[in-house]
Amino acid sequence: MASGPQSQRIQAARDIGCDPNLCDVLLSILCRGSFCPTARRLEKIKHLEKVWWRVSANSRPFSWNVTIVYYTKISDARRQPRWVSTSECAGVEPGSCIIHSNKSAAPEADALVFTPRYVVLQKSGKIRIEGVDIDPKTMRTRPEQLFVFAFMESPERFNSMHLPHDFFNATMTHLLDSDIEFSYRHRWVTREQAENEGIPFLPALDHTYLSGPPRNRTHFISGFISNMAAAPSGRSQILGHLAKLGKLSLFGGGGATKADKNKCGRFDEGCVRRVFEDSYFFLAMENSVCQDYVSEKYWDRADYASIPIMLSRNITNKQEMPEKAGIFLDDYHSLDAMVKYMDYLVAQPSEYAKYIDWKKDLMLIRRPNAANCALCRYVQSNPSPKTYEDVYDLYTETSNCQPKYGLKFLPGKS
Repeated sequence: MASGPQSQRIQAARDIGCDPNLCDVLLSILCRGSFCPTARRLEKIKHLEKVWWRVSANSRPFSWNVTIVYYTKISDARRQPRWVSTSECAGVEPGSCIIHSNKSAAPEADALVFTPRYVVLQKSGKIRIEGVDIDPKTMRTRPEQLFVFAFMESPERFNSMHLPHDFFNATMTHLLDSDIEFSYRHRWVTREQAENEGIPFLPALDHTYLSGPPRNRTHFISGFISNMAAAPSGRSQILGHLAKLGKLSLFGGGGATKADKNKCGRFDEGCVRRVFEDSYFFLAMENSVCQDYVSEKYWDRADYASIPIMLSRNITNKQEMPEKAGIFLDDYHSLDAMVKYMDYLVAQPSEYAKYIDWKKDLMLIRRPNAANCALCRYVQSNPSPKTYEDVYDLYTETSNCQPKYGLKFLPGKS
């Protein structure tokens, strides 16, 4: 246990709420023998702590402690639980970043995170958040405080947002060039990459297609669709045509019978995996076709021993997906042409295997806390001051969504 001048320095740091490690560095310079600065002097040191951090951000040995508050709900049924950074966050010291949803801490927080669907601009110019009207012009307590626009879904999910201008100064979305990445993406890595990162290599599959379980499968294409309402991407019409061809087995809300609707429990991913691996192909088509928008429909099932069917390869060009990660509709001039190629793959096991066997040479690293880690890194990086005049307009423009994308591949549309 520390004693003498060192213990006095640590206590002095705690008295003013400084990071004990960082303030101790400064206090060790200013304290002489058993003499430490007065309380007034300590307040100046607290200010020096922040200045020292800013000028030495590239060389400091530990991360700046930050607090981040989710000011709104994440979804209708979910608030951000208390989360503290751990060693899984590259570039962020364990314990140096705390994220929670206690609004009382908002004035002192380094960043506030807003899910835009819960921020409603009023005619008065105020914003209404969960029934409370707030003046957006006075909400920020200091210029460097970050207000983060956080939205994981595509703009087509909510296309009538009314948000204040010059309010947000950071973006956290599915777009990979956002200030903070907030996507479903996991990582494919080679054995060498895993070993270089000190991660035991566990291949996505431990067998090849030809040497694995029996290859005669029950379903040609299977999918779990909870809502069969028309999707902006044209997915519903595509599924209708696949069903007419006798190629599609739908389960969940889109199932034709009670047994199909109740095929798997809501959170029984093991059951879903068994169904998909008893299918030659499975649906990973999104409800929207927007740049970088690839959801859990692919990423959470990317290591299955089946082939995912997706709408557009073009929007995945920054996702770092292997070339044969799946079958993409826009690689073909029509839906029928894609189905013909899929028939060919099923009839030629050695060709089908090319879409499966690469998984035994790669490992899928799942990143359940990737968004929190990225958020912490960004806040700790002390980003240059800026504001977004109209953040939602910028978000929709950059997403470059393509409504009714799939319809052009249907018969008579080519």
